[in-house]
Amino acid sequence: MELLEIGNIGIGYELNLRGCKKLKWLHADNNKFGHLIFGESSGPEKLLSVSLNSNLFKEWPESLLDVSHSLITLNLANNLIDYLPENGKLLMTLFPCLEQLDLSGNKLNRFELESSLTNIPTKLAYLNLSNNQLQKFGNSIKEELPSIEVLDLSNNQLKIFNSFEWLPSLVFLYLNQNEGINIQINKRKTNFKLIFLQLNNCLLEEMPDFSKFLALKSLELCGNKLTEVPGYLLPITRFLEYDFRNNSLNKLGWDWSETQIERISGLKVDGNPLDCACPMPERLIKIVGELEKPKGYICVPKLNSSTIFHWQHPLEALDFIQTTSNNFPQNCPSKFSSKIKTETNNSINFSLFLLPILLITVPLIIGILMLLNISNWNDLHWVKTTTKSSMFAYEPLQIKNGNEENNVDNV
Repeated sequence: MELLEIGNIGIGYELNLRGCKKLKWLHADNNKFGHLIFGESSGPEKLLSVSLNSNLFKEWPESLLDVSHSLITLNLANNLIDYLPENGKLLMTLFPCLEQLDLSGNKLNRFELESSLTNIPTKLAYLNLSNNQLQKFGNSIKEELPSIEVLDLSNNQLKIFNSFEWLPSLVFLYLNQNEGINIQINKRKTNFKLIFLQLNNCLLEEMPDFSKFLALKSLELCGNKLTEVPGYLLPITRFLEYDFRNNSLNKLGWDWSETQIERISGLKVDGNPLDCACPMPERLIKIVGELEKPKGYICVPKLNSSTIFHWQHPLEALDFIQTTSNNFPQNCPSKFSSKIKTETNNSINFSLFLLPILLITVPLIIGILMLLNISNWNDLHWVKTTTKSSMFAYEPLQIKNGNEENNVDNV
């Protein structure tokens, strides 16, 4: 018998598998087992997979050591385990072939790996420690763990996570529901393979710096307390999806680069108090979809603010009349204004360059013209012209000689 499937039948207390030498796969989920016996010499010779999800184990089953040399997948999720014997040594030395370990839904409060053991070859690629009581994870690690690709630490009590640099092969990381967690990232040595990162419902007030995660494809920060998402803290990667739902964002994306916006494949912003006049650049709105306008509400400035607008129902506030009297259209910042600014600056620079030249050449030209006509200056008469482009549009008083006056009198 290579496969034993006895899940969901409610049996327990002890699972004895002595004599099952050919057993390779054991599935005994959703029962009441609290003890496990394999037998060192009479038990399975090459057991590959053990699944004991949702049983009553209060401690690590010591009998697993009898099959540790061959075990690839181990699922002990949703039990009552609060302690791992020898901690990291258990995984790194006693289970050399283990690739997937699920300890979620237990009562573990600590999971450490001794630095002296981290250089031991291991195949562990999937580690699920979610829904425990962990306050620390890998704080003493000072060497790389190159095998781990998927790490789930969701719904714990972690106060700090600073293991990015020691997990160079990490692809999927789940840190949801670790309230107040401090994310520390070494900018000089960080992870370049991380594709999927979840930090939902962690009560984050400031955006961590993810600019160095150049392989990132999905970043979820839903249910936090973020008031801004600066562009310089975001990576520039292709087909990146963001989830910023249920934060405290008024505006988004006005300082993001054109390249950052072009490479976004998805953006979720529901549940934020977005500015109703200028929530985000037009190109981001096209990605999000048309933002919903509450029926019967109008867009007015927030109290004591002339830069942030919000939706308000006419009957909700006593100061409605005063508020709407200041209801003027807001001038949104111009996205991608760097190009416009550059063109404007070029025009200004050209004008400043041209101005001194004009100040020098115009008087010089006038002086030359005056010198050319100096010989005829005494005979020069200013004649009124009807030409619109004439430089002089007036006729000076002309002095008449005495003979002309006498002739007039005689007449």
